[in-house]
Amino acid sequence: MQETDNGINKLLVEDDKMEKRLIMGMVVLAVLAVGIWIYTGSSGFGTNVLGSITPPAQNSKSAAGAAVKEFNVTAFQFGFDPSTIVVNNGDIVRLKVTSRDVTHGIAIRDFDVNEVIEPGKIATIEFTANKTGNFTFYCSVYCGSGHREQKGTLIVK
Repeated sequence: MQETDNGINKLLVEDDKMEKRLIMGMVVLAVLAVGIWIYTGSSGFGTNVLGSITPPAQNSKSAAGAAVKEFNVTAFQFGFDPSTIVVNNGDIVRLKVTSRDVTHGIAIRDFDVNEVIEPGKIATIEFTANKTGNFTFYCSVYCGSGHREQKGTLIVK
């Protein structure tokens, strides 16, 4: 009888060790997943290393001679990258906006901009920055619990 009890105890000890290894493995995977999530820019982390202001993707002149400032903008839950865009009064602003997760919108009320941004597609938005000041751009399509915090700033000098 004692020999049977020893065998059961050995199995229980081995089962305990296996359970601890399994838990440790799950913890390691969870830490890796969070690290990747932060590194790829979710929730505003891991975005532009140089700060929130990203240089224009392309500058050119329009047929009328006004400067065209082009920016690549990525929408994500719950932010924009870049979150600050700086242009000069009179510039033609071209935004090429994509979404990396769900459907978003981008609206700049003072410039009559309001576009839906579908994942995997590029929405090209163009307007003339004809007023100076700081203007808020925001997500205009409900995209989750942090939707109201998804904002950025357009600075027109």
